[in-house]
Amino acid sequence: MPVYRFLEYRRVIWLEGGPLSLEDQCRQAFNSLPLTTERVVTRADGTNVMGLRMRDVGQRGVFVHCGRYVDDQATGVIPMNEQRQTQVNSRRPGNAENFLNSDFLGLLFGNHVITLNAGINGASLGNYLRGLFGLAEMNEDCTKFDLVRIADVNKLAKIRSSGGVSSLKLDLAIDEAVHIALTDHVPEPANPSLGWGVRQLLAPVSEAIGDLIKNYEPASGLASSTKGTVKLEISVPAGDAILARNGMDGTAQLLVEDEDADDYVIKLRNGDTIKPSEISLKKRVRLDRFANSVDVNQAEDHMLVYAEELREGGLLE
Repeated sequence: MPVYRFLEYRRVIWLEGGPLSLEDQCRQAFNSLPLTTERVVTRADGTNVMGLRMRDVGQRGVFVHCGRYVDDQATGVIPMNEQRQTQVNSRRPGNAENFLNSDFLGLLFGNHVITLNAGINGASLGNYLRGLFGLAEMNEDCTKFDLVRIADVNKLAKIRSSGGVSSLKLDLAIDEAVHIALTDHVPEPANPSLGWGVRQLLAPVSEAIGDLIKNYEPASGLASSTKGTVKLEISVPAGDAILARNGMDGTAQLLVEDEDADDYVIKLRNGDTIKPSEISLKKRVRLDRFANSVDVNQAEDHMLVYAEELREGGLLE
């Protein structure tokens, strides 16, 4: 049975100038540590990450496939004979092997990275490469990098090209919600921002929240908060009315055009998200299962295609 996974794009930021590209540093480290047993990085929690292989695809970059395991840890086995009750058994690994806990993949090209199963912000891949560079006794500057989401993309174009907005999250200060509830009309500021306009669109929701905080005795103490926030989340299912979906898109466009808005998260229908300072780029792909992982060759093919789509879309500039 196939599974669906997300490919995620990150950009490499060197903290102190750093080398020319993460791709080159990775290629150098793997070449200097040719054996898999030389490429094992032990994590603080006692688990190990092994660089299972690196595949060099020339100008298109290098693939890195890593596996997590705990040395000599047994795996659980479920007996499949017919009986009313059973207990989980365990099986120890054989000689010169360990059971795979999980794995992750990365495609590195220049200072661009596409990951699969590598955790938030590609942390698993980033941490492994830093450890690997240490094992290869490379210059300390090679470890001073971070994998970040991109910030310099036309957000309006991204909303349009993604198929629209699926949900919108907005933080509203508690004192603001209470203020809306206490007044019939909030005076328009001398120089209203687009964000102020969005809050006016959401005023009925804010008023309901403010009434609850102001009038419901167990919650009334919140009215004195000057730092608390109310998180509003609005979502529109794909099958909802076109008018509602267009309204969600329009509200999101108002937010991204407001330079002062700093408290929203826009989730797009293709899985990407937009925050005031960054955009996450993802692609959902269908992969065949292999053991407790996926077909690695198939995943790598998808990653190459995604890299080309990002390049054609001008997102690697």
